[in-house]
Amino acid sequence: MVKAASLLYALLISLLVGVLCYALLLLFTFNLELENHFEQKNKLLSHNQFSTSYFLHQNPEDIFLAQPIFDEESNIVSSLEIRSWGMFNLWRITSRASKDSLSNHILVSRQRKDNTPAIYLRDDGSQLQISGTTLIEGDVLIPSRGVKKTVLSGQNRFYDPKVLGSTQTASRYLPDIENFHLKEPTDFELFLLKEVPSGTFVNSFENPTKVIEVSNTLQGIHLKGNIRVRSKDTLHVLNDAILEDIIVEAPKVIFQKGFRGSLQVFASTGILLEEAVTLEFPSVLVINNINEVEEREILIGEGSKVTGSVILLGNGLETEPKNTLKLEKDSKVTGEIYCDGIAELYGELEGNIFTSAFRFKNASTEYRNLLFNATIKSLEDPHHFFQLFSEEESTLENPCILKKL
Repeated sequence: MVKAASLLYALLISLLVGVLCYALLLLFTFNLELENHFEQKNKLLSHNQFSTSYFLHQNPEDIFLAQPIFDEESNIVSSLEIRSWGMFNLWRITSRASKDSLSNHILVSRQRKDNTPAIYLRDDGSQLQISGTTLIEGDVLIPSRGVKKTVLSGQNRFYDPKVLGSTQTASRYLPDIENFHLKEPTDFELFLLKEVPSGTFVNSFENPTKVIEVSNTLQGIHLKGNIRVRSKDTLHVLNDAILEDIIVEAPKVIFQKGFRGSLQVFASTGILLEEAVTLEFPSVLVINNINEVEEREILIGEGSKVTGSVILLGNGLETEPKNTLKLEKDSKVTGEIYCDGIAELYGELEGNIFTSAFRFKNASTEYRNLLFNATIKSLEDPHHFFQLFSEEESTLENPCILKKL
């Protein structure tokens, strides 16, 4: 007879073998489900990328009516949702299949052609005067009296200022650009700055917009994503703040020396970049205030860099004397400038400028429509850059991706 202890050992061994086999079966099933999950995710990602490319190549006039894309074989459907984010459009491309989904957020604007003039200076009956080492590379639309090389008192006469491009006559008025007003978010949560977690605060564009009320200083914090910062007073942004992809609203915004970030700024009276400030692509600076009493100014400080758009709106001739846009020495804007007022260029512009007038000032004299030692060059690769305005609609092409969020 088999001893009871031997029978017990046999039962234990059988139980262990059963548990091991069941564990192996669970592991196999889990691996199979995991493999199917990753395969489904790859299909969703592939379909999402295809749909993004498809939507980007639709007629710009029909893009808001774009229908979802359905793939019968994989049973995946991708749809497009568009909303504004400052001066840009925010696209959300969502791909769904049974219980899985994948979303992709991208900032989109209008692509530009390479025929945008380097300078559009409205025709006020004067001449565009160039002096010193001024170099203009690109076509220009200027007053009907054309370009004149001139020598200022005390200047080296061996300088040869140049315009390397065709010259055409501009109209008496700047091309219209719609007065822009920020749209209020439909889904948002309001915070005071003291309620925001210290350190890094990131808000996905899948979530409601976080609106943060600030008194007058923003410092020692990292804000990124779907966030709008508001102030009712002059806002000072210190150089230890890190701001990425957010929107800032205040009557006047001052960036401390050495600040670096990527954001959109909307002000009513002033935007000041102190020395060595860097605003990376795709940043936007906008003053939108047609009040005829207040003076408005955008100042790009010495050694500061802006890659994006700088826009100073006004009310034509009524506000021209009160609107000033100034690029200080060794500063640079890469992109576009729209100045419904007077522009002073002591730095460099790679892109294009639309302005009512230029101004150059030295210690003793002020000159209208004079460029001295200025550098204006057309963008080397305009097809990978955006354009928010133009002298004619035909210069605008299909949407282009600015940034994946």
